[in-house]
Amino acid sequence: MNKLLFLGLILCSFGFAEHKYYVSNTIIEMNSRTNLIEVTSKIFTDDLERALGSSDQNPLRIGDERESITVNGLIENYLRKNLKIKFDGHDVNMTWVGKEVESDMIYVYFQISDANNFSVAEVSNSSLFELFPGQINRVDLRFNGWTKTLQLTKEYPTDLVYK
Repeated sequence: MNKLLFLGLILCSFGFAEHKYYVSNTIIEMNSRTNLIEVTSKIFTDDLERALGSSDQNPLRIGDERESITVNGLIENYLRKNLKIKFDGHDVNMTWVGKEVESDMIYVYFQISDANNFSVAEVSNSSLFELFPGQINRVDLRFNGWTKTLQLTKEYPTDLVYK
């Protein structure tokens, strides 16, 4: 009986060790000091590396001191393809600011300067859906004292926010 219990605990621990949550967080907020909209995406580094085509045969290491400008271009292109923002039905132009890597997370920064007052924001974020069907892309919008949180999934990658 003790051997079966021990074996069950071992099997369960392997199952839990492999479990991983697939969540990213993006904050879109107005900086009242600069009058710019700042976009910050926080993503697990290993997930983003995999989405950019990293493999055992062709490893890509975000945050490695030897990484080239090409890696920044890959990250920027991937997020531009998957993270779309519209104000009042018009696409907004996001300007790449840069990235920071902390431990197992990467923070990617964009700015939006051509955003006037808007009534409706449409946000679409399909990042990592091609790899992880259970991926959740959380988006927090923060403007002039109000906050709205969206949970975008593969089934519902786009949502609208009314000011």
